[in-house]
Amino acid sequence: MQRLDRMENQTHNPDNHSVTATVDHFSVYLLLNGVIWDAVWENEMRRPEEVDQDASINIRWLFSTRGSVSIN
Repeated sequence: MQRLDRMENQTHNPDNHSVTATVDHFSVYLLLNGVIWDAVWENEMRRPEEVDQDASINIRWLFSTRGSVSIN
């Protein structure tokens, strides 16, 4: 089973909008807003059929434009 682990040694530089962390192995990393992430888990989780179908949802995507990610 895979899990998400918060990296404790990360630093945020608001001047150049970057986050830096030292890693000791190659892996897949996900950059999230920790404040929003923590707040989400404070809410009650409901099944999709229990949610108001007219409610709005806010989804944000991050795409790489450097060419290191390709689609076959």
